[in-house]
Amino acid sequence: MSYESQEQLRHDWINLQRIVKHLEGAVLNRDFLSHNADRQAAWLAANKTQSTVKHAKGLLEKVKDSQPSSSCYDIQATLDRMQKTFEDAKNDLYVPPPRPRSFLISKGLPRPAVHAVNIKPEPTRNIPEAELLPSEALMSPIERLRDDPISAYTPVPQPIEVPQYNNSSAVKAGTTPDRPASLTTSLDTQEELAEQLAQMGHQLKLNALHLANSLAREKGIIEGASEKLENNLGNMTKERVRLRDHSSKSGWTTWIWLGVILCVIFAWIAMFFIIRIT
Repeated sequence: MSYESQEQLRHDWINLQRIVKHLEGAVLNRDFLSHNADRQAAWLAANKTQSTVKHAKGLLEKVKDSQPSSSCYDIQATLDRMQKTFEDAKNDLYVPPPRPRSFLISKGLPRPAVHAVNIKPEPTRNIPEAELLPSEALMSPIERLRDDPISAYTPVPQPIEVPQYNNSSAVKAGTTPDRPASLTTSLDTQEELAEQLAQMGHQLKLNALHLANSLAREKGIIEGASEKLENNLGNMTKERVRLRDHSSKSGWTTWIWLGVILCVIFAWIAMFFIIRIT
């Protein structure tokens, strides 16, 4: 085992002993029950302490091979006892969350829509006295039988039929019944969508104009760059032709000078031998 591993195990063992002492003090002092006024806070404190117990067990698993078995057994028993204590405390302090309120109950029952109908009153007309019924006709059949026994054998007059009002005349001119709520909502939604589509169309038109202006500006820049590139290409072509002609001329000139130098050397050598021989 490397030196770093031994140091890490020793460090874990020291931390484990400190955690166990801290947990024992928490159990003795009942720190997780200090929030007795708030059961939720006490439950969270117990849950946090139980997480510390799990962390201590993880450290014990790492160092149990390098430490005496008796010490590890005692710490294991202590941690198990603490974990059982904190689990019981969590179960006692657990507060079930409140049930959420139903959305339908919060909304309430829908109220029926009341539509006002304006009824035009029928104009009254003066009825002549000849058309009015006699007072005997307005009496009930029982009263007529009681007053006049002979009239028991006479037929009972039929009730007068009251003319019914026409629905078309009952509605005031120029008024229409209210529209249903669903139709009104649908029309409002269509109007909002139409407004949004109009705004989108206007924005697209502005974007198209901006893009056209940008393309027009960039078109001038591109044309200027194209002209410069064409001019540079023409200049490069001319320079290439000139350099080619110059290189050909300079090559011939070089060979001519070399030929002249060789001729002079040969002539000097020939003159030297002629002078030596003669």
